[in-house]
Amino acid sequence: MKQMNKIVWTITTLALLCLPQVSAQTQLDLKQHLIDGVAYFGEQNNEQAATSFSNGSTLEGFEDIAAYNIGRSLMETEDLEGATSAFRQAIDSSEDAELKAKSWYNAGNIALNSQDPSSAIEAYKSALRLDPTLSDARHNLALANAMQQQQQEQESEDGEDGEEGEDGEDGEDSE
Repeated sequence: MKQMNKIVWTITTLALLCLPQVSAQTQLDLKQHLIDGVAYFGEQNNEQAATSFSNGSTLEGFEDIAAYNIGRSLMETEDLEGATSAFRQAIDSSEDAELKAKSWYNAGNIALNSQDPSSAIEAYKSALRLDPTLSDARHNLALANAMQQQQQEQESEDGEDGEEGEDGEDGEDSE
C-alpha cells in the first residue's frame, strides 16, 4: 500500500509540473502548494501537508487529487472527521475509479477503527465495486463483517440479560 501511495504522489507531482501555464502566478502558486504538500507528506510533516494540499485544492483538474491527499494527511494527524470529509469530497468530485476506490477504502478504515462496522462494510463494498483487486479492502471487509456480527451478538446478549434482570426484580418485589 505504501508503494501505491508513493506512485500516486509521484504521478501527482509530475502531472502538476506538466500543466500548461494558463494564468501566471495564481496557477503557479496553486501548483507549488500541491507540490509542497507532496514533499511535506514524504517528510511525515502531515499537518503542513494537509495545509499545503488545502491551499492548492482549487487548481482546476486537481481538486479530487488534492481532496484525497488532504484526507491521507488528516488521517495521519488523526483528524478522522476531517479525513472522512476529504475522502467524500474526493469521491464526489472524481471521475477516476482508482482514486475513488482508494478514497472509499480509506473511509472504510476510518469507520472500522471508529468501531462503526456498518459504515466500514458499505465503504469497502464501494471500493471493491470500483476495484475488485483491492485485497486489503476484501480482508478489511471480512473484519468489519465479523465486528458487526460480534456487536450484534453482544447487543442481543445484553438485551437478554436486561430482560432477566427486570423479571428477577419483579419476582423479588412480589414475594
